[in-house]
Parts: sequence; structure tokens; C-alpha cells
Amino acid sequence: MGPQGPGIDPDVSRTTCMKRFTGFRRVVPWALIGLLAAGTAAGFALGLAETPNAGGSAPRAPSRDPGATSTTSSSTVSTVPPQPPVVSVAYLRPHLGVVGIANAPSSAGARLELTTDFVHWRDITPPIPGPDKYGDTYRFTDVSFLNPRLGWVVAYSEPVSSLRLYRTTDGGRNWRYEGQAPGCGSVCAENVDFVDPLHGWREVIEAMAGQVSLASTADGGRTWSPVHNPARWPAAGLLSFSDTDHGFIADTLPPNDDFPTTGNSLGHFSELWSTSDGGTTWQQDSTELPGGYPTAQTYVDLPTSFENSNVVLPVALFEANTTAVAFYTSRDGGASWSLASVEPTSSLLHQGQAQWPSISSVVGGLEGVFPSVSVAAPGTWWVVSGAWPGHPMVQVTSDSGGSWTNLNSTGLPPLISSLQAVNATTAWATVDGSGCGLVGTANGGATWYPICPGI
Repeated sequence: MGPQGPGIDPDVSRTTCMKRFTGFRRVVPWALIGLLAAGTAAGFALGLAETPNAGGSAPRAPSRDPGATSTTSSSTVSTVPPQPPVVSVAYLRPHLGVVGIANAPSSAGARLELTTDFVHWRDITPPIPGPDKYGDTYRFTDVSFLNPRLGWVVAYSEPVSSLRLYRTTDGGRNWRYEGQAPGCGSVCAENVDFVDPLHGWREVIEAMAGQVSLASTADGGRTWSPVHNPARWPAAGLLSFSDTDHGFIADTLPPNDDFPTTGNSLGHFSELWSTSDGGTTWQQDSTELPGGYPTAQTYVDLPTSFENSNVVLPVALFEANTTAVAFYTSRDGGASWSLASVEPTSSLLHQGQAQWPSISSVVGGLEGVFPSVSVAAPGTWWVVSGAWPGHPMVQVTSDSGGSWTNLNSTGLPPLISSLQAVNATTAWATVDGSGCGLVGTANGGATWYPICPGI
């Protein structure tokens, strides 16, 4: 049997799933990916398909009437070309991929696509409002799926500061509108996280007001109750719960520009917050700095939780001209942490400065400056670091840091905004300034290919 596509079980064509990612990027047809891989040993690299919409119902561009006549405008007024489709959210887990597409060629102006075999995609777009009179549309900004049938998605419209949450129980064939996020009075972002079919949380961040609000549900999102937080409530970070009681708030690596946080500027580093009572009270967690980094500044990533209370916490370290990512593990849901591994990186951010005078003149955010990290399994971790103007370094371990594979990647653009891996060979990355804005690898990060479903 030839090599399989990423996340594809040879005996199962469409099965189960898991969780998360965000980014706002561009797209290229799936047929192109097939051409890129033709003749290589990797036959299918992250769904290299020649039938991008087989089995799906993605809307097509209207066909031209054979009897219609073509007219040419005599106007000399130049027009601004429409923005190309962009990937606004990408979500990867074993046997499940969900991608939100903004500026999509559809009546709603955005589209949500789902795959369970990483070859065939289908349109699962919820009934979001179409473009307003100015042509502004909603885009999908966060996704939480428990399996290929049960999931939630957030749609956001910046001009009207509207956040809408939708829920499906049949794989996107039907959706229930679960209302707008409470307390969103300015430019907002929303993070939604479910741990089972009934229990979930909605975190709303108001950028202009500098406020964070939290609501919880115990009935699958049909009703929501505000969580009245005490004074010691984190003013920044993304949300992730491991069960109905235990959860964390932290930034991402690299910092996510769509969720304004205290760590979103150079020289301001982040902290980890945790709760053990469903979000009612929060406290700061601390970890001891590893040897060799006695005065390092730290940037805490969002922990990843697994069964049996196993949690993995990546922490970026910035010590003078040395950078690294430390991995801490917990067997009690995050109540205590043990240092498992420290991996030196080639991050472009040094303590107090970067290697170029003005980062804003190179990138719009901090991608390519901070390392990108993804925890695929309790002992399988990815780190991507170093960027502009060269190719990033990809580092992967599958034995909890006992040994690392270091690769100079090809096809991976330097400006990475998010990384999402499912095992030691398969990962997605959202990127800026390159093609689709979404790329994937099926050979441990050595080679990356563009992914553009449904366009």
C-alpha cells in the first residue's frame, strides 16, 4: 500500500476528531497541490486531491449564458480588485479538518468547509447574514468540534461589532443560532471551548475597552450564564478547559493578533492563569526556570490537555541572545508542573530587542519573531522557529524531548501565525504573505504544501 495522506487511517475513510486554531490567510486550488506532489514518494501530502469538492456542496461560480452578449465598459475609472479568498480559521485533529474561508465566492461572502479524510471537502456553512449594503461580510474566527458531527463556530463582523455563535449536531447540514456574545460593544474577539456535548465556555475580549468576559453553558449552548469573575481575573489570553472544572488562560506562540493581549508587544511577556472551579475563581500558575536560563523572560503558551489529567505546557525562554522552548508536564491537571525538556531555538526575538530595527516594517504582527509550538500528544511536540528572510527550522520530538529531529523545511513561508499538529508527521500552519495562507506537511515538517479547500 502506498503512503497515506495525513491523518488518514488506511482502514477508516471518515471517522473521529478533536481541536483548535486561528489565522487570516490566502488560498490555492487543491488540484495545484496534486501537481506539486506528482511523482514524489509522498503521493498524498495533506490531501493532495484532484477533486477538491467531491462529495461536497460548495457553491460554484454561476455559469455564463451561451446566448449572452459581452459588453466592454468605456469608463476609464479604475476599480479596486476584490480581495482574494483567505483562510480565517483552521482546525485540525485526527480524521477531522475544518477551515473557514473569508471573501469566499458565495452568497454569504464566507464559507466553512469540513473534511474527514483530508481529500474530500464539503460545504458546511451556517446561515450567517450576507454582505451588508457596503459589501462587508462576516468571517469565521473560532471553531470547537468534539467529533465530525458535533461542533460550534463563531462568526464575526467587524463593521457592526457582531459575534454570532452557531451549533451543529449533524456535521453542518443544519445549524442552530445560539445568539450574539454578551457585552460586545466595540471591536471584539470570541473564543469558544467545549469539553463535552453539554459543557462549554465563551470568552469575549473587547479590544478597545480592554475587557474580558466569560460565560458558561451546561446545555450545549442553548442558554449561557455569565461567570462573575473576582478582581483577580486575567485581562489577556486564550481559553482552554480540560474538563468541567479545570481550565487555563494564556497567550499563544506566536501571540495571536486577533486576541489583543498584554503579551502582544515586544518586552511584555505573559503569564499562565488557571481555574479549578469552572472559571469562578482564577489564580496565576508559576513554573521554575530551567538551569541555564536563570534570568530569562518567559512567554507562556496555552496548555494542551489529554486524558488521565495529563497536561503539557510550552514556555518560550528569552535569555540575552539565547532562545529556547521549555516543556513542562503535569499528571494532576496542572496543579503541579515538572520540567520535561528544554529545546534551543533560532527565534528572532532576543531579550529586549529583535534582530532588525523595526519589526513593524517587516511584518504586521509578531509571526516569525516568536517561535510557534504545537503539542500533538503527551510526548509529541513541534517547534518552528527562525524565519525572516530564510526558511524556518522545524523541530519535532515523539519521546517527550528525549530526542529531537531538526529539519530545514521547504515550502514553509517565514511568517507563521499558528501551528497545529496531530502526530509526529502531520501538521498545518497558517502563514502570512504566501499563496493560500494555509500549508500542511505529511513528512514531519520537511516539505510543506498549500491547502485551499473549496476555492
